[in-house]
Amino acid sequence: MDKKLYRVKDLSQVLSMGESSIWKLAADPNSNFPKPIKISTRLTAWLAADIDQWIQDHSDLLIKKRGGK
Repeated sequence: MDKKLYRVKDLSQVLSMGESSIWKLAADPNSNFPKPIKISTRLTAWLAADIDQWIQDHSDLLIKKRGGK
């Protein structure tokens, strides 16, 4: 099974968020933001399917935050 992964730099572009904001969301126990997967001591990534689902679940909030309708 082919599973796409996002590194924090890629995720920052996908979500139009700063890397530090992504790390804060991931570390917040009250957040439902997907948790990253530790691949090695220096490599952490998120499953694209988890991020896609999070975007779908929060699309209304993300659009309002960016000034959309």
